[in-house]
Amino acid sequence: MVAQIRDKIASMANWTLTEESTAGTDAFSSSDWAVFETPTGSYVRLAIVSDQELELSHGLEWDTENSSWSDQYSNSWSCFPVNGDNYQSASMDSQVRWWIEYVDGKGFAFVATREEGDGLDEAMAMGFSELTRLWDYTTAQVRESKYTALVVGHKEDEYGDRITQFSATFEGGASSGTYHGKGEVNADGNNDNYPMVETTLQGGAKYEDALIGEHDLWIQDDSGDRSAHLDTVTDGGADKFTIFKEGLPSPVGIRMD
Repeated sequence: MVAQIRDKIASMANWTLTEESTAGTDAFSSSDWAVFETPTGSYVRLAIVSDQELELSHGLEWDTENSSWSDQYSNSWSCFPVNGDNYQSASMDSQVRWWIEYVDGKGFAFVATREEGDGLDEAMAMGFSELTRLWDYTTAQVRESKYTALVVGHKEDEYGDRITQFSATFEGGASSGTYHGKGEVNADGNNDNYPMVETTLQGGAKYEDALIGEHDLWIQDDSGDRSAHLDTVTDGGADKFTIFKEGLPSPVGIRMD
């Protein structure tokens, strides 16, 4: 799965596969990783940090001579698609079903579901989206990234296993405020009277509550039991988002292009 996601990301016109630990093989092993240069000149690394845990990290400079970050934003996040109390039971051989959206100029988002049928199956979602900046903070004294991340799933912390959801890759910590684009199913199929807010507004990490950008690669589904897993959100007959619910601690809609 990870090798195929690597190939999808690398196939985008303005994304470059900078370095990888696998030497182009068709399978990833534990501790393998791939680093991509984004269209804006920063870098993102997708890595397997254990037999069942994926990690996203982000920075301004990747050192190919030493295969390490030379300038990394302070955040990195990981999660895995298995039951939070029994994650040790997963392995690289687990059967996984996955979906991915990847758009040059936007980024990528994917959902993976473990499908072993042993009572431990859960799902995870990851994404990395370029922000449409609301103001030019690139030359400010306190830097902010041009990207934001989607990480939804299970993760182990020092207190044990927990469900976690993050949505920022900014220097110095998580975003001070993220205002998700949201959608609900239309209760009246004859009228477009339940508008969907597609844009997710991103708050900064260093600029406190300042809004610094927006994106529309994923949204948060607030329909509750009125929407189902893999429902498609349409607009005038055009597919817009696929809703993913099963196994996720928080349902998300991934854009369709």
